[in-house]
Amino acid sequence: MLADLYALHSAGQPADLDGLRVRLMDRPDLAEAAIRLQSVGQGMNDRPEWLTRVLDWFDRQREKVEKDALREQLAAGPADDEQAVELLRRLQTRTAAPSDN
Repeated sequence: MLADLYALHSAGQPADLDGLRVRLMDRPDLAEAAIRLQSVGQGMNDRPEWLTRVLDWFDRQREKVEKDALREQLAAGPADDEQAVELLRRLQTRTAAPSDN
């Protein structure tokens, strides 16, 4: 669906659900879900706050992936002590970072 929205935009057409509906004729389930979710979004009172929450969630997920990768590198056994110290430093820096749960 995102690729189709970008295609609409590139063609100089509005990238909205009306234009997307035509491209989703073979997937009425997706068109119906998109319309339903648009309705939910339009009913939200504080859209900027919800956007902030969604972006924060993605930041936390990215941070978790990065921490897990550092832990895996440590568990695999760094090449030398200097690399181990650097991995630990990076992990501690990430763990000490404040989070907005």
